[in-house]
Amino acid sequence: DSSAFGICTGYVLPDQQKNGVGTELIRHCIQRIRELNGEVIFTTTKKVEWVKKLGFKIIDTPSSYVEWTIMQLILK
Repeated sequence: DSSAFGICTGYVLPDQQKNGVGTELIRHCIQRIRELNGEVIFTTTKKVEWVKKLGFKIIDTPSSYVEWTIMQLILK
């Protein structure tokens, strides 16, 4: 069993954005990972402020060779 999990990049169709679909999907993932006794979740994103609202913290920022921000959420 691993205590570290990753949430892969997802996408919500434009006509479904801004109505909580993406937030609900991520919250569901977080809850399921808690149920599996996960201790930390990693993700990459271009939507940093949105992911911060879900409790994630930045652990690495984009550079000349990586355009995605790496973030983590510590559960325990």
